[in-house]
Amino acid sequence: MREEDKLVYPYQLTVNADVPGNVLMERVRNIIEDEFKGIKAQPPDISFYSKNGSTNVFLVSIKLDEIKNLNHYLSIINQSFEKAYWELKGK
Repeated sequence: MREEDKLVYPYQLTVNADVPGNVLMERVRNIIEDEFKGIKAQPPDISFYSKNGSTNVFLVSIKLDEIKNLNHYLSIINQSFEKAYWELKGK
């Protein structure tokens, strides 16, 4: 997809629903904003997409100047969700 002069890549993540989805999403947003600021990139938009039994599904819209950055951005996003999940799980 295209938005203005950027490519937009929609990415769905499924996470166990044993931590509150809204709290997880806020924590992930903070982590991702810090990480993307460090690489001087626009942070993705994150929204709660659906609840499916024992899982929560999040939609992450990644805005890219160049497609070659996609794997790096996906890595940051996946690690951020994992970090936030385990922080909340440990409380």
